[in-house]
Amino acid sequence: MKSIKCVVVGDGAVGKTSLLVSYINNSFPFEYVPTVFDNYSATIYLNDSSLLAEYYEVTQQNDHVFHLNLWDTAGQEAFDKLRPLSYTQTNIFIVCFAINENDSLQHVRTKWIPEISQASKNSEPPNILLVGTKGDLRDTADNCIPRTDIEHVQNHCGSIDYIECSARMQQNVKEVFTRAVEIVASRCVMKLIKQTQIAANDNMLIPAFHHSVQKKPRTSTTNNKMKKYTRSKITRAKQHRKTLNGCTIL
Repeated sequence: MKSIKCVVVGDGAVGKTSLLVSYINNSFPFEYVPTVFDNYSATIYLNDSSLLAEYYEVTQQNDHVFHLNLWDTAGQEAFDKLRPLSYTQTNIFIVCFAINENDSLQHVRTKWIPEISQASKNSEPPNILLVGTKGDLRDTADNCIPRTDIEHVQNHCGSIDYIECSARMQQNVKEVFTRAVEIVASRCVMKLIKQTQIAANDNMLIPAFHHSVQKKPRTSTTNNKMKKYTRSKITRAKQHRKTLNGCTIL
């Protein structure tokens, strides 16, 4: 069973904890308690047959069960220095915004993606899934963010995947985490295929390289020239030392 670390980030009160609790407990937490840091765990079964077949072919691991380590983070500014400490060895980030709060979407572009990128600058580009929370308000609230604005942020951040969900109504909650696992598994397959191709290309180049290197045997004439050249260098070196009053410079 493969273990995947998933960190959930986003502005405070956009519904990160509600999303996680609804996924784990299948029930919506109506009482709001600001999160500092919290952890959850879950087991997920990947059902995408084509992706599973490709994953097995590359990894030789016939296992469609994944263990999710879910990290809930605080979105408040007071935790800006502490929060990135939880980003180490993260397999995927779920970046949340509320579809009725435009500022939370803009902060995806101006704060959350830059913060994740900065924390991951010495490693591979991070896997990111954009999630719009409070999706049940899409048909009832007047201040919902237009889908075109969301697509603009997606494209600005590198065409990242997007899912809209509602923890209150249990809409697309499981799909969020299933998609997160699919992104990680797909990235793993692509990485291993690339490594295999590079190794194959290197193996093709090595014989040609060794074939071009040949050592010619020395003749007696060549050996005599080398001896004369060496004696000449020794003589010049002795003369040079005399001019330096016995001091040797290295």
